[in-house]
Amino acid sequence: MIETVRPENEEIVITGVGIVSSIGIGKEAFWEGLNEGRSGIKPITQFDTSKLNSKLGGEVTNFKPDDILGPKGLRNYDRCIGLALSASKLALQDGSLTVNAANSSNFGVVLGTSLGGIKTISEIDKQSMREGPRSLDPGLCPNVVLCSPASQISIRFGIKGFTTTVSAGFNSSYYAFRYGLDLLKSNRGIKYLLVGAVEEFCEQVFKGFYCLGYLSGSRNGYAEINAPYDRRRNGFILGEGAVMFILESKDDALRRGAKVYARINEYGEQFVHCSSQYSLQHSFRHTEEIVNKLPPKLRNRLNEIDFVSLGANSSVLGDALESQLMRRLFTEREYYPETGVIKSLVGESYSAGGCFQLLGALYALDQGQGFLTTGSHLEDERCPAPFLAKQNMKRNIRKALIWGVGYGRSNHYLICDRV
Repeated sequence: MIETVRPENEEIVITGVGIVSSIGIGKEAFWEGLNEGRSGIKPITQFDTSKLNSKLGGEVTNFKPDDILGPKGLRNYDRCIGLALSASKLALQDGSLTVNAANSSNFGVVLGTSLGGIKTISEIDKQSMREGPRSLDPGLCPNVVLCSPASQISIRFGIKGFTTTVSAGFNSSYYAFRYGLDLLKSNRGIKYLLVGAVEEFCEQVFKGFYCLGYLSGSRNGYAEINAPYDRRRNGFILGEGAVMFILESKDDALRRGAKVYARINEYGEQFVHCSSQYSLQHSFRHTEEIVNKLPPKLRNRLNEIDFVSLGANSSVLGDALESQLMRRLFTEREYYPETGVIKSLVGESYSAGGCFQLLGALYALDQGQGFLTTGSHLEDERCPAPFLAKQNMKRNIRKALIWGVGYGRSNHYLICDRV
């Protein structure tokens, strides 16, 4: 690996996007889906839901990894690995990058995931108990470790510079990005970084959230609905997908004539006290603490924000917290910035949720418009959302804010802008 001296204030940009989602595979299809307000929420086909009250999901249908990766070497990949590899291939293609023997040490991978591999673990355990350990296919065993998708990306594309997996639940996307930004500036010779997240939709994960009562419709008397900020909301619709981005220095990107989607202007993390009392009243106190401890850099830039990619997932308290926060953050402005709620279209994809939020911001910067939030029709007086757009309008969107709020006692924000 060749060491390179990087300036501390070096600008990092996004030059490639790879997407496998329920509303489209590939950037063009995904952009088209956002423009049309196309929802990826539909009846689940991967397993039987006839005995469950929750029957919908943000499932990636008609997904054929061989259409993207080619027919060879796919036999031992599970769905999670197939999603991650496909998104990585699309990102490399979109970024006009090829990994070869001469540059393989200059590439790295940072992948966020928390539930990937659970289906494989479950199926291997069942087979072992039924038929004995000698019946197992040893080729499938590497898939049970959480780092398998990131490792397979490196193996498939010949990446030798760096590979790691970040597992932090809902916050995995944000931590993966922070790790990636630090890595690019660490003088370890990494010039091009694949950063993203993946989560697989499977029966085991679905029923786990269902039994916990987190899914919409999972509790008796509640209708299954994906409606952020709506007074009928009662839980999230589970989704899946993989999102990968190419990160590199602005100078390198301009030197090779790459398309630049956005510059990472600032990343921040804010820890707040989280009481064991989980109530709407606590949500109000939580908002006050977030606002009072707002980093000065972010506070000073609120008037510059043209678009906010929101993280509402149709949960009762989470949406209320974000609603209060939006109204407090922009209370001194004459009008709210454009907004979009990506999870109203693709569902809650857990570790990959933050990456989908970033996709929404990149769409707004690239297309100069936001996208409509679907499902929200009945106003909740405890959760007003005057900031939601009623129609798509072309605007001069130059700076976007992505905020992951309220999970794991921490908030994460990312500001990106057009170059």
